[in-house]
Amino acid sequence: RRAVASSPCAFFVVVCSAVLIWQGVALARQTLPLEYPAMGVSRAWLYGAVPACFAIGLAFVLRSFVSRLRARG
Repeated sequence: RRAVASSPCAFFVVVCSAVLIWQGVALARQTLPLEYPAMGVSRAWLYGAVPACFAIGLAFVLRSFVSRLRARG
Protein backbone atom coordinates (compact mmCIF):
# COMPACT_ATOMS: atom_id res chain seq x y z
CA ARG A 1 0.00 0.00 0.00
CA ARG A 2 2.86 2.39 0.69
CA ALA A 3 4.30 1.95 -2.80
CA VAL A 4 1.03 2.99 -4.43
CA ALA A 5 0.63 6.03 -2.22
CA SER A 6 4.11 7.45 -2.87
CA SER A 7 4.07 10.69 -4.84
CA PRO A 8 5.89 9.68 -8.08
CA CYS A 9 4.05 6.38 -8.33
CA ALA A 10 0.66 7.93 -7.58
CA PHE A 11 1.27 10.68 -10.13
CA PHE A 12 2.21 8.11 -12.79
CA VAL A 13 -0.87 5.99 -12.06
CA VAL A 14 -3.16 9.05 -12.11
CA VAL A 15 -1.79 10.24 -15.47
CA CYS A 16 -1.95 6.80 -17.09
CA SER A 17 -5.43 6.16 -15.71
CA ALA A 18 -6.68 9.50 -16.98
CA VAL A 19 -5.35 8.77 -20.48
CA LEU A 20 -6.82 5.27 -20.52
CA ILE A 21 -10.19 6.51 -19.26
CA TRP A 22 -10.25 9.21 -21.94
CA GLN A 23 -9.23 6.85 -24.75
CA GLY A 24 -11.46 4.04 -23.48
CA VAL A 25 -14.52 6.30 -23.57
CA ALA A 26 -13.57 7.41 -27.09
CA LEU A 27 -13.18 3.80 -28.23
CA ALA A 28 -16.46 2.74 -26.62
CA ARG A 29 -18.27 5.60 -28.37
CA GLN A 30 -16.77 4.58 -31.73
CA THR A 31 -17.82 0.95 -31.35
CA LEU A 32 -21.35 1.74 -30.15
CA PRO A 33 -23.00 0.89 -33.49
CA LEU A 34 -21.05 -2.38 -33.90
CA GLU A 35 -22.67 -5.56 -32.61
CA TYR A 36 -21.49 -9.08 -32.03
CA PRO A 37 -23.58 -11.08 -34.54
CA ALA A 38 -24.15 -14.14 -32.37
CA MET A 39 -25.18 -12.24 -29.25
CA GLY A 40 -26.68 -9.02 -30.59
CA VAL A 41 -24.75 -7.04 -27.97
CA SER A 42 -22.87 -3.84 -28.74
CA ARG A 43 -19.09 -4.04 -28.69
CA ALA A 44 -19.11 -0.87 -26.62
CA TRP A 45 -19.84 -3.04 -23.56
CA LEU A 46 -16.49 -4.77 -24.02
CA TYR A 47 -14.54 -1.55 -24.54
CA GLY A 48 -16.51 0.26 -21.85
CA ALA A 49 -14.91 -2.00 -19.26
CA VAL A 50 -11.56 -0.27 -19.79
CA PRO A 51 -12.54 3.19 -18.56
CA ALA A 52 -14.79 1.73 -15.86
CA CYS A 53 -12.00 -0.37 -14.34
CA PHE A 54 -9.41 2.37 -14.59
CA ALA A 55 -11.83 4.81 -12.92
CA ILE A 56 -12.12 2.39 -10.00
CA GLY A 57 -8.33 2.08 -9.84
CA LEU A 58 -7.96 5.85 -10.02
CA ALA A 59 -10.40 6.30 -7.13
CA PHE A 60 -8.40 3.81 -5.04
CA VAL A 61 -5.09 5.57 -5.72
CA LEU A 62 -6.51 9.02 -5.00
CA ARG A 63 -8.15 7.82 -1.78
CA SER A 64 -4.89 6.23 -0.67
CA PHE A 65 -2.91 9.35 -1.56
CA VAL A 66 -5.30 11.68 0.28
CA SER A 67 -5.32 9.50 3.41
CA ARG A 68 -1.51 9.48 3.39
CA LEU A 69 -1.43 13.28 3.11
CA ARG A 70 -3.85 13.60 6.03
CA ALA A 71 -1.71 11.28 8.15
CA ARG A 72 1.34 13.46 7.59
CA GLY A 73 -0.05 16.61 8.95
